[in-house]
Amino acid sequence: MSVDLQIFYPNSDRESDLVPITATHIFKALWQPVGDKLGLTLVPNLMGGLNIKKDDIPLLIDELDWFEGYIQNEAAHIDSSSKINALSNIRRLITALKEAKDESGEVDLWFY
Repeated sequence: MSVDLQIFYPNSDRESDLVPITATHIFKALWQPVGDKLGLTLVPNLMGGLNIKKDDIPLLIDELDWFEGYIQNEAAHIDSSSKINALSNIRRLITALKEAKDESGEVDLWFY
């Protein structure tokens, strides 16, 4: 099982985009506890049908920046391979969110 972001473009002929984030067990072992530790409101809840509107994208990007900084600089307990994978996944997610934010029409984001 995995945690994914699906981006829908309701007023467009564009197909939805699916952005893989991480395996469910990694999300539960790393993303949720670190997000909770940092006091983040969205990152720990990105699993299980969370819907994010376009107006919320900047807040989520800010939280992901905090999360990325923690993983990169303060998470000495995480092995280097896991750290590299987490950082890559965070960057991919931020890139997808920035593209969705810059989309001229309406976007609807669902995390599963």
